[in-house]
Amino acid sequence: MRRRERIGALAVLACGAMLVSCAPAVDPPGAVDWKTYPAHAHVPAEDVLAAPSGSDHVSRGFDVLEDARNAVTAGSFGGDWVQATPEQWHPFDGNGYGGDSLLSYYVAPTWQLEIELPRTRWDDIVEAVARVAETQAMTPRDRSEEVPSEWMTLGSFHGSVDYLEVVVQDARLNEEELALARSQDLMVAGITLTYGGTTVRDADREEFARAAAAFEGLERPPATSE
Repeated sequence: MRRRERIGALAVLACGAMLVSCAPAVDPPGAVDWKTYPAHAHVPAEDVLAAPSGSDHVSRGFDVLEDARNAVTAGSFGGDWVQATPEQWHPFDGNGYGGDSLLSYYVAPTWQLEIELPRTRWDDIVEAVARVAETQAMTPRDRSEEVPSEWMTLGSFHGSVDYLEVVVQDARLNEEELALARSQDLMVAGITLTYGGTTVRDADREEFARAAAAFEGLERPPATSE
């Protein structure tokens, strides 16, 4: 898998990993048709409504990534940041109950800083981004098993419906990855910042709120489909 594709995959995995919550009461059997739930079995509609709308989510991503870049640069890791990938929207395939969902994954443009750093400084970069994540009410999540520790480290921070991640890598520590990076003109060593989350596009927000009202205060049953 190419590095840019890996970044996208990590981003989508992050979205899926962070969407866990609980709701209070149990609804009487047959009281509502969960097939019409506008969110997802693992995504509380109330959390989505309390979070920024689609366009506000885009603005939030811009601000959070700018703060993260500034935090890294302030830690004496200077250089020219470049936008490595454009923003992405991934509509949910379903709501987990056999129906449609109005939710989308939003992944902001990915930023990269090409810089060669000793492994002893990698944690400093993750910690700098962690301080930014803390100001956004995001908490660390251990995803170390999902990345090749030989030549890459990952800092992953999650809010109720969004996340911020930093990857520090040096493909020179792995011959296969180094050959791939050089053949595909990819970044060999440096820092990657990614922000994304779950939201509702502005055009769908009113419909989402109307549909979600019927499920307010009810406990979501286990998913019955993907």
